Amino acid sequence: METLRSIIENRVNSLKVTEPVVQTVGSNEILVQVPGATDPSQVESLVGQTGSLAFVLLPKASTATRRPLRRLRFLPWERRWIRPC
Repeated sequence: METLRSIIENRVNSLKVTEPVVQTVGSNEILVQVPGATDPSQVESLVGQTGSLAFVLLPKASTATRRPLRRLRFLPWERRWIRPC
């Protein structure tokens, strides 16, 4: 439940509103309050999105030509990958 709360909190924080509240209530509910949000349907669709996970096969490389992998971070609310700073 804590993992789910954290995921929803990250999605809500992407809205750039001041002091959103995301907390667990009991054992099976999460309370989301977003003061200053202008479009409730945007908040509902953002929080209600299904997460996704992609597996990518990498080509085999010899040890002589092997380069370090680039680290990427997936933003599920924007459905895109970014390079962390």
